[in-house]
Formats: sequence, structure tokens, C-alpha cells
Amino acid sequence: MRRNLILFSLLAITSSSIAANAGVVALGVEAPLSPPAVRSAPFDQRLAGIASNGWDFLAIWTDRRSSVPASPNLYAAPLYVSRVDRAGRAVNPFGLRLRDAVEGAALVRTARGYIVLWSENGGVISMLLDDDGVPAGPPKRIADGYIAGATSNGRTIFVVHGASSNPQFASIFTIDGTLLSRTTLDRTATQQSIRPMVLPNLSYSVVLKNVHCSGITPCDNVASLTNVSESGIASTKVLQTVSQWSQTAAVIGDDRLMLAWISENVPPAARTVWFRIFDLAGNPLTPAREIESTNDVPSISGSLLPSAGWDGESFLVTWQWPSASGQTGEIHTRRITTDGYSLDASPAVLSRTLGTAPWFASNGSSQLIAWDTSAYQSSDIAIRSVARFDTLPVAATVMMPDSATLQREVQLSQLGTNTLAVWREGETDPSIVATVIGRPPVVIAPGGTFDQQAPAVSASKSQYLVVWREQAFLFTGPPQPSQRILGKRVSVDGRVLDRDPIVIAQEPAGFPAFLPAANTISVGSDGADFLVVWPSVNDSLHLARVSSAGVALDLTATALPQPAKLAAGGSPRAVWNGQEYVVAWTADPSCKLCGRPPDPPNSRIFVARVSREGKLLDAQQVWSGGYGSRVGLAQGSNGSMLLAWGVSGSTNATDGCVFTMALDQDGTPAGSARVLACPVPSKPQLPNSAPVSSFPPQFPDLDIAWDGASFVVAWTQIADRMTFTRAMHASPSGLPLDAAPFDLGPDDSISFQPALVTTSTGVLVAYDRIAMEAQYGSVARVFSRTLLRSASPARNRSLH
Repeated sequence: MRRNLILFSLLAITSSSIAANAGVVALGVEAPLSPPAVRSAPFDQRLAGIASNGWDFLAIWTDRRSSVPASPNLYAAPLYVSRVDRAGRAVNPFGLRLRDAVEGAALVRTARGYIVLWSENGGVISMLLDDDGVPAGPPKRIADGYIAGATSNGRTIFVVHGASSNPQFASIFTIDGTLLSRTTLDRTATQQSIRPMVLPNLSYSVVLKNVHCSGITPCDNVASLTNVSESGIASTKVLQTVSQWSQTAAVIGDDRLMLAWISENVPPAARTVWFRIFDLAGNPLTPAREIESTNDVPSISGSLLPSAGWDGESFLVTWQWPSASGQTGEIHTRRITTDGYSLDASPAVLSRTLGTAPWFASNGSSQLIAWDTSAYQSSDIAIRSVARFDTLPVAATVMMPDSATLQREVQLSQLGTNTLAVWREGETDPSIVATVIGRPPVVIAPGGTFDQQAPAVSASKSQYLVVWREQAFLFTGPPQPSQRILGKRVSVDGRVLDRDPIVIAQEPAGFPAFLPAANTISVGSDGADFLVVWPSVNDSLHLARVSSAGVALDLTATALPQPAKLAAGGSPRAVWNGQEYVVAWTADPSCKLCGRPPDPPNSRIFVARVSREGKLLDAQQVWSGGYGSRVGLAQGSNGSMLLAWGVSGSTNATDGCVFTMALDQDGTPAGSARVLACPVPSKPQLPNSAPVSSFPPQFPDLDIAWDGASFVVAWTQIADRMTFTRAMHASPSGLPLDAAPFDLGPDDSISFQPALVTTSTGVLVAYDRIAMEAQYGSVARVFSRTLLRSASPARNRSLH
């Protein structure tokens, strides 16, 4: 008992001393590193509905432009809306953000205006919108479960909902959300795309695929029509027997119902698109007729969707038609008469990419056909406007939505009074961009055929060297048997000195064939030449030199030592100590395919000395423990260094901590690992934030710099479905000098990927922030601000 009291008293005295000696945190005004340039919004945009008020249109979509690379939410996404004119152009190109996290949505037009419905927290929510998509009333929870589809006859709203993958109920509500009736559907109904219909008598219809399995015989799959009156009286009729791997679509026009479906059969492997015409009671008027078929089917998925529209004269069937690989393809269309005959000799191509099944809307004179441009990768929304479907193949395609260009992975370096910032800009064709802060940005490596990623920068006494990795785009790029480490020199005033990039290394593809963009590169300088360190394929970490004249000095890169079966070092840091380079990095034996930390956690940190000539002098392991992904390394005023890293799932300390370790000038540990901070999630999820997946505290990004009096350690913290940049001051021995971590980004913001550099007044901080301001459109942009030098605290006595 006495021992515990003594230990508690010592900890209390130490904590009080630290808090009393903490410097004042003085952050300057935040400033963007470059003005916004408008282009297609990044990441996935998925159309969720489109409707008309009889004049123009309104579109809603889920949008992942606000994704945080370290922690994307794979399920919920923000919901956006924009009015669309009769030519298919978005009136608000950026869109208006309605909700922060929905898992499904629908849009209908009523006599009182548009109603948007969405799924959130296990319920179906409705809200009235005006003709511009601006909320005209509060949201109201009207049902439990997830929304599968909705429509309206103008005076009531018909909603299909239930479990996330199984629609169970068809409910009818008043416009203000009062339940009028509820019909229980066949519990075996499964459908990926449910678009209910309004009958001429203002009752409702929905077509579902029902799967009946006895466990002995093969499953019986049928497409069934359920008609529901406003009073809730329902009738169901089987329309068509379909294959197990079928998806269906239906549309009503001229008192006829057209059913379309894609069948996938095995064996023999075949894929066929069919249609059939029925009356509104579900009685067949024509036999089933084939539209397109192929035997070149590499796999059966059951995920290919058709859709159907009516322009007042003819039906249009649209369907996804993948290539042999299954990852690319086209969207095909064919016009069908109400008598069941094709008006086209062969299918027409609506989209040269394998997009999603199109949506249809009509204002009486214009037909809008809209679809997502990609079914599997990052997508935009494409729209065509026509008077009739016969002109659809030659109509212009309009794209939406837009935003400011995406910016990520900022890095900083100081030369004299100038700071050079470099970052990765763009999504589908990213470029490497740099700016001397306060001057116009310049493009170091333009986007194009290959993926330019992982920028890094360092300064000698006269110039900067910017380095990056070039590799093929994952899945979408041309074959590339290697990756290249490239560089360009930049003058002190920001001019690019090399026309062509310096090829520092060209490596054959290995495992993994594609390195994640988050695998960082480090550059150090001895004042004249540069040392580049990078994660390579085949579980290795390489280094090579570049001369002040821009010549790659090492044709064969040096491999840093690592124990067998360790993943490639993902976070190298190189610092010149006046005589040699000190290089630190992490290595991790966790499974590279399973995507989880090692069990038990056993990441390791190594420190090596490298000569001016690029020769490895020695290397040692300085720490092992929990799952750590990044390290930071900086030199203080007396030549000593501080190593910092974040750990999740530690076996030797509290989960989710930031550690430090003092190093002598040669990189030898000058003390044991210390806990700088164990952040506890303290922020609630912010109302204007893009939610991220909920994890224990993690630290995917970390940096460190000397401010002239103390070290500043900054990191990205993921916790409580939020991500934000935080920092603390640390003494040369690694002790915390602040009572608690402080935020680098503005209040009520999502920020990540901090970068630090020492300046004459303290530390310049740069980071990515989801920019909610109107001129940016809620995408990640790079900002900077100054953290002024802290007051020099009294040196604390270490406790061991």
C-alpha cells in the first residue's frame, strides 16, 4: 500500500510540474496553400434518385468526396442534392449537402413539393424540400429499417422498406409522414434495385424477385408483381420464372407493364437479357423475348442490373454488359414498343464504361437518363436529356457534380526564410504540386498515364529536392512491370530546375505489385547532396543518393536490413546529424493480406547510420511492441534527436498512445521509450462532419520538428468516428510539456496528415482538412498555419 502511495505521489508531482511548465500554445491564422480549381468531385458519387416538378428536375446522390484516406466509412455516406435544368445541367454544380451519413435514399415528387427519404440509424427518415432542394421542413422518422425504394402519386408516398438486403414491407404515408397502411411482402424477396411504380388509378405497383428454397430441390426464382391500393389492399401475381442469378426491372407506359431481366446460368455459362410485356394486372401479352446474349461469361455474380424507362411512345431497356474480365464493360440500350417489338436492329451503347443501371425522369417534354459512370471504381454522374429515346445515342452527356480539386499528402521543407510545400493533387490522374508558401504553385509532375504519389522534399544549402513514386494505377492503368522513384530539383524561389525527372530507381514489380500511396518516402540532405529512402516491393527498404547537380549517384540502391518476413518499412525518416545520416523506420510482421494488426502486436523500430557516401554503417532495433505504422525523427539544437511514433494495440502500455525516445546524435537510444500522450476520444461527432469508421485510437500519420525551445510532435488521431490533427510539445528527453494534446486544425473540423518544419519563429504546420467552405465543396484541401515557439520550460527531472 505504501509503495502505491509513493508511486502515485511521484506521478502527481511530475504531472503538476509538466502542467505548470507547459508553454502557451499560439497558433497563427490558417491559410490555404493554393486557390481552388474546379473539376469533377473526387471519389464515389452514386445517384439515389431523380424526379421532376413538371418543369425542371431534382437529383439526389450519395457522395464520398469528403472521405478521409486513413479511415473511410464503407457503409454510410453524405447525401447531396441539386436542381437540374431541362438540358441536364446541375444548377448547383457542387451540390447541397443534406445529411452526413445515410445508407440509402429515395426522392419523390408530391403536391407539396419534393420529399427526400433516407435510412439513418436503423430508421427511414423523410423531409420536405423546395424546388431548389433546400429543406422546407424538419426531418421526421417514419419507419424502422432501411429504405429500398419509394414513389408518389402526388397525394401519398409509397415506401418499400425492411432489412438492409431484404424488403419486408410496403407502407403508404401521407405527405407529412403519417402512416396510412402497411403491407407485409414476401419475406423471401431480394432485389438490389427497387423502383416502385404508380398505376393510372393512382395505386402502386412493385416488382420483386422472390427466392423459394426447400433445401432439397434447386431454388425456385420468380419475378412477382404486387399491386397495393392506398387503403393497403394488396394483390400479388407471378410474372415470370427467372434464373437464380437474375435481376429485374419494370416500367409502366400506355397501360402496359414491361418486365426486363438479366439471367446468368451455369452450366452452361451464359448471360442473356430478356423482356416481356404484360397488362397492368400482370397477365402476359407477349412471350419472353431475348435482347442480347453471350457465352463469354468468366463468372456468375447476380449483381448485374437492368433498368427501364418510358418516353410516352416507347419503352427503353438499359443493362450492364461487362467485358470478359468482368471489371470493365458498357451500358447497352434497346427501344421496345408496347406490342413487344424492338425498334432497334441491335443494341445501342449508352456508356463506354461499365456504369450502373440508369435512372429515368420526365417533365412531360424532356426525358432525363442518368447513371453512375463506374460500377466498381470512383464514379461521377452522367446525364443525357432528350425529347424521345430515339435521339439518345447522339445526345450530349453532361457530368456532375463538381468540387475543388482534391489535395493530399503534404510535406514541408525550409530553406532560409522560404518554405516549400509539396502535395499530391487530384484523384483519378493525380499530379505532384509544389509551392513556396506565399507564391503561386507549380506542377512538378503532371497527372496522366501513371499514378504519381507519395511526395517528399528536403533542402540543401542552396536548393530543394522533391521526390515521388510513379506506378501503374491499380486495376485501371496500363501494364507496368516496374515502379520508379523520381525527383526534381527546385530553386529557393520555387522554380523547377529539371525539365525531365531524375530517375533515382527503377524497380521490377514484386509483392505487393502496387505499393499503397500512404507508404511514405523520406529525403535528407548533407547540405549539398541528398539521400532518398523509400519502401520497395519484396519486403525491403532502399536508399540512394542524388547529387546537387541532379544526378542519381547510386545505380544500385542499398537495401536496409530487416528481419525475415517483415513487411516493408512504411515510414522511413532520414536526418543529417552533421557527420552522417541517421535513418529510422518501422517494420511489421502482420499479415499483408488479412489487413489486421499482428497478434500479439509486434511492430519494430530500427535506426541506422548511413555515411555521406551512402554506405550503411550500422543498424539496430530500438523498440518493439504494439502496432505502429509511422515514425517521426527530428534533431534538436544540441545535436541530440527525438524519435516519436504512435501505437495502437500495444502490449506494453495503454492502447492508443504516442511514444517518444531520446536519441544521441548518432541515433543510439539515450533513454527508454516514454509515453507522450494516450489520447482519449473527447470530441463528439460533429454535425457538419463526414463520418469515418469507428476504430480504437489510431495514428496513421505522425511528424516531429524542433521549434527552437522544444520538440513538437503532431499526429492524425482516429477515434470516436472522427479524425483530427493533434500535437504536443516535448522536452529533449521526450517528456510532455503540455497538460493535454491540442488541436492543430480549426474547431469543428476534420483534419489529417500533419507535416511540420522548423522556422525562425517556431514551427510551420501543414495538414489536410475537409474544407466545408462554399468555394471548396467539402473536399480535402491543404492548409498551413504557424505554431509559435513555446516558452522554454524548466527542465524536468526524469523518473525511472
